[in-house]
Amino acid sequence: MRAIHLARSARRRLKLDPPILDASGSLDARDTAAARRVATQVNRARGEAPEPSTSAAAPTDLPPPHGAAARIEEAPAPIGAGDLVALAALDAVLHQLVEADRAAGRADLGAAIRQAERSLGPDAPRSVAGAWMREFAPDPPASSTADDAVAAELLVLSALNDNPAVAPLRELVDDRALRSGTPYESVISTLEGALGGREASAGSGPPRSRPRPRGAGARRVSALEIEGADLPLPARLREPMRHAPASLQAQLR
Repeated sequence: MRAIHLARSARRRLKLDPPILDASGSLDARDTAAARRVATQVNRARGEAPEPSTSAAAPTDLPPPHGAAARIEEAPAPIGAGDLVALAALDAVLHQLVEADRAAGRADLGAAIRQAERSLGPDAPRSVAGAWMREFAPDPPASSTADDAVAAELLVLSALNDNPAVAPLRELVDDRALRSGTPYESVISTLEGALGGREASAGSGPPRSRPRPRGAGARRVSALEIEGADLPLPARLREPMRHAPASLQAQLR
């Protein structure tokens, strides 16, 4: 299973160095021991944080949270290892979905990148890709990363940051460093537009529950089980949150 890349700034702040995480700074959903270590470190840092009434002013070099993340409290509640496992699993499923749509010819990331370069200039996608590499690429960084691979990372990162259920964990995947210093939002908007947009069609109907095998407990949903196969990729990346906006675990069932 693909491991989720955690934000480098959060790893520094929370001291998620080895042996908390391995040298790559990524978290595999199957590594529950690492998830417990990260949860302990995050909760320790939150417990040591000053009360909101006495905290220092927020840094001015980052934009305020947007979308669902705007609802994060200054002193978030403790998190559990299961929350981190669910976040890493969802990230893996969304990446599988991108690859499945590319393999089926439903999503041409190369064409989307070229559209962004035509609309915004070639420097815009490059600057966003560079910012992603600095903040999220695993350690040690790859000698080279294909443009379409970074585009996939950006699409999934944007979807995670829009997900209401990710809010308690958002500092680990926070995209504000990209939004504050690059044309990230314009590039994401252009990529998503070229891929068909993020909105579900009016005829897609309300969320439907998935049938589950009799006697089955909680399980991980696969990319092929995400509903809305007729939807464009950016909309499909948001189907789990549309069906279960309050719970990462429910998004994976």
